[in-house]
Amino acid sequence: MADVAHLRWGLLSTARINDRFLQAASASGLAEVVAVGSRSADRANAYAAERGIGRAHGSYEALLADPAVEAVYVSLPNSLHVEWTIRALEAGKHVLCEKPFSADPDAVRRAFAVAATHGRVLMEALMWRHSALAARLKELVAGGAIGRPALFTSILTNSISDPADPRLSAELEGGALADLGCYGVHAFRHLIGEPTTFSALALGRGVDTRFAAAFATDHGELGQVICGFGLASQWEVRIVGDEGWLVMPDRWTQPGARIELHSSSGTTVTRFDTLDPYVDQLANFTSAVTGAALPLLVEEDAVAQARALRALHEVAGRPRGGSPFP
Repeated sequence: MADVAHLRWGLLSTARINDRFLQAASASGLAEVVAVGSRSADRANAYAAERGIGRAHGSYEALLADPAVEAVYVSLPNSLHVEWTIRALEAGKHVLCEKPFSADPDAVRRAFAVAATHGRVLMEALMWRHSALAARLKELVAGGAIGRPALFTSILTNSISDPADPRLSAELEGGALADLGCYGVHAFRHLIGEPTTFSALALGRGVDTRFAAAFATDHGELGQVICGFGLASQWEVRIVGDEGWLVMPDRWTQPGARIELHSSSGTTVTRFDTLDPYVDQLANFTSAVTGAALPLLVEEDAVAQARALRALHEVAGRPRGGSPFP
C-alpha cells in the first residue's frame, strides 16, 4: 500500500494538461512525479529536464515497466485513453485518465473490469466534480434553493484554432463536445439527473468545432450545452427553477469562481477564493489508493457519462459545414 503522502506518479505523454497535474502535485504534497513517457526519447528527456522529473522514457511501454511508478496519469489524445489505461492497469499501476475517458460505455466497463481484477484504482479526471464549488451547487439544487429545477444551460468555449492541436483531430477523437461540452453534460448529470432523450447539431470540418446539444430526463428537466473552439473563452452554467435560479459566471477551475443565487429574497453570491479542483482530485485519488476513502467518481459515473456522450455524437451525426476559423 502506498504511503498516503507520497504516491509516485508517471506521466503518460507530454501533453500541456500535465502542467496542471504537476502544479497540483507540488501544491498538495500528496504526489511525486518521478517519470514521464513519450514516443520520442529526445522529447521525454527534454520534458523531464524542463520540469525537474527524474526519469524519462522514450516509449509508453517503458514508463509502464518502471518499478518506481505506482500510478499513471493518462493524458494522451482521447482515442488512446482506453487502450493505455488498460495497459497501465495490467502493468500494476493505478490510473487517473484524463477526460473524456471514452464515449463507448462497453470500453469503459472493460477498463474497470481490468482495474478490479488487478486491485487498482481507476478514475476519470473530471476534476471539477471534486471541488467545493461542485459540492455547494449540489447542496443548493438538492436543498430546494431554486425550487424544482427545470432548465439547465451551459456555454463553454476556448480559443484553440491550431490545426495541429489533437483536439482538432477527428482521428484522435477530438472535438468541442469531447473537450468542453463533456463538462456541461457531467454537470447536468451531477446536478439534475440522467438524460434519456437527446438531440444535437455539430458543425466543423471533420471534427465538431461547434456543438449544440439538448437533452432531457424522464422527469422533464431540460438541459442545453453549447460549446466551441476558436472563440473568446467563456464558461457559464445557469440552472433555473420555479422559485429562483443559479448562475456560475466564471471558469470553474480558477480561484475566485463564484455562484450567484437569485430568488425572491434577493441575490446571494458565494465566492471560492482558494478553489483548486486539481488538488482536490489528487487528494481523493490518493485517499482511494491508500484505502482512506472511496473514489468520488466510480465506474457507474464513467459508464453513464460515456453513454450520454455517445448518444449526443450519434444524434448529431458527422459535423456539417466548413471550418469556422477564418
